[in-house]
Amino acid sequence: MSSGDFQVPQGPNGILNAYNVTSRVATDFGFRYLDQATAYAAVTNAVFAELYFYEFNRSYQMYDWDPNAPVSVDLISIIPLF
Repeated sequence: MSSGDFQVPQGPNGILNAYNVTSRVATDFGFRYLDQATAYAAVTNAVFAELYFYEFNRSYQMYDWDPNAPVSVDLISIIPLF
């Protein structure tokens, strides 16, 4: 993307690189852009007398959780490309 917000990782597995970018875009859409659009629409249409908007920082994580767990199945054999 031209904004540079979602840069493609340069790992050895192209499918996992695409998955990582896609998951970041989907997360931002679900947690940031959708909420911002909802708040904007509420303000624009005077739905509430006052509106407070915030984003939480997900800086906490379980000590044993690994977001990059080893992949044991070949994704190409599961997901058809066409």
